[in-house]
Amino acid sequence: PYFVRVSAVNEFGCGDAAATWPETVYPALMAPTVPRRVSVSVYTSTALQVSWWAPASSGGADVDKFLVEWDTTPAFRSQCLTTNET
Repeated sequence: PYFVRVSAVNEFGCGDAAATWPETVYPALMAPTVPRRVSVSVYTSTALQVSWWAPASSGGADVDKFLVEWDTTPAFRSQCLTTNET
């Protein structure tokens, strides 16, 4: 939450503070921003090592997991499955 108050100041000092209405506000919750400093390296002939820093903003809630995806194309389409519905 954020709390805000305002006081008038002149050459003789600072007057009493008035609180805002509403007294507190909460920032809107949203998805986290992008992870920072994402890097990948070859770990073994069959494994990659991926590392990253946490996002600059959690969006107002704890980040409890990360989704790591891989593909052989930059469009991330090679692992999409086509199904025929009947």
